[in-house]
Amino acid sequence: FFAQDRWYEFATDSPTLDGGARALSMGGQAPGDIDIIEFVTIPTQGNATDFGNLSVTRTQSAGLGSRVRGFCTGGMVSPGTYKNEIDFVTFSSTGDATDFGNLNGNARLLSAFSNSTRGVTAGGQPRNDTIDFFTMSSAGDAIDFGDLPATDLFGSGLASPTRGLIKDGSDNDNTISFVTITTTGNARDFGDLSISRGTHVQTASNSTRGIFAGGNGPSPNNPSNKEIQFVTIATLGNSTQFGDLTRATAESNAGASDPTRAIFMGNGPGNGDTIDYVAIATQGDAVDFGNLSASRTHNCGCSNAHGGL
Repeated sequence: FFAQDRWYEFATDSPTLDGGARALSMGGQAPGDIDIIEFVTIPTQGNATDFGNLSVTRTQSAGLGSRVRGFCTGGMVSPGTYKNEIDFVTFSSTGDATDFGNLNGNARLLSAFSNSTRGVTAGGQPRNDTIDFFTMSSAGDAIDFGDLPATDLFGSGLASPTRGLIKDGSDNDNTISFVTITTTGNARDFGDLSISRGTHVQTASNSTRGIFAGGNGPSPNNPSNKEIQFVTIATLGNSTQFGDLTRATAESNAGASDPTRAIFMGNGPGNGDTIDYVAIATQGDAVDFGNLSASRTHNCGCSNAHGGL
């Protein structure tokens, strides 16, 4: 809001969350495919704790969540069997995941995001330009939402309560697309990242800002892969420099957030266990949060307090 000749920004939501604002790291490789789920409490720094196991061992999945449930979608069993399963867990408890339904096609490395009711997945290999959605409160298969403007093989996603943003991961593309989550239809152009980040970009958001961290472009383990960028979700435009991760990351998609903090789980370079965090409302370099129980790659993340809720 505007007052006394300047703009002010503040959070309008105060979620009441049994178990706290939790972030999950799900699946991945360590170095073989794993089904491990771990969690951290976002407002409190520390190491990850065991949560349970996925119903299907997999890597290169995509995560999303409501205030109640966390979801792991798609993925792959190495060396190349793609999956369409949707698993879910209840954030407030710990325990193993339960089968929810199936995606509209097998795929790995999808973009995924949600508002408080809908979960959306986009792109992925070999689905290319497919977008689908499901209602998170009731089990069932995903249905068609629309299409991306171009093939998006290895993307990342984030959301406000209104918009979902999709970062294209194909061939070091820096394109960002968006959809309105409560409707259906094709995605439209939002803008571009200021520097190409390739695949495995970690994403997180509050209700106003979207954060893009790391990635494997222009090459794996390159020092520039530490870069963090942000956009204002309600407007269209290109990203702005935010800061840097504590370590370069090339192989993690496990970003998550609450209204205040964005955390990135599994930073490398390459195979890593580092968890970083930033304060979303400010700009600056990431700070160490803690560690996963072991080094891993290709894990995915979600939370019950992110910007889409």
